[in-house]
Amino acid sequence: NAGWDAPSSLKMVVESYINQFRSMDDPYMQERAVDVEDLGNRVLGHLFNTSRAPVSIPDQAILVAEEVSASMLAEFPHGKLQGIISMRGSNNSHAAILARAMGLPAVMGVTDVPLSLLGGKEILLDGYSGEVIV
Repeated sequence: NAGWDAPSSLKMVVESYINQFRSMDDPYMQERAVDVEDLGNRVLGHLFNTSRAPVSIPDQAILVAEEVSASMLAEFPHGKLQGIISMRGSNNSHAAILARAMGLPAVMGVTDVPLSLLGGKEILLDGYSGEVIV
């Protein structure tokens, strides 16, 4: 994109690819939009030289997020994470596929439980049935 700085150009190109993936008919391919968005955000972070402060992760944590990416899962220390709840995504997402490979229960596309109600609570998570009990 001529005339734009590198971060702006990257953002425009990434958004174009995200929209292309989201408009595809195949649900598996639609989920790849999350991967493209995650990759774009990571590259932008390097362009802006941003770093995140380390977060203390309690033992037996369940990751609860608006949207979980595969790279987000990879950042968790081995053995600390016990499950995943994501408001967006499906069983076709890379995060869900990675969670299965890690033996972690994952419930994706949760729409009937507000994120704010889950923080600090004990949660029972059934990745097979998609049930979340607070």
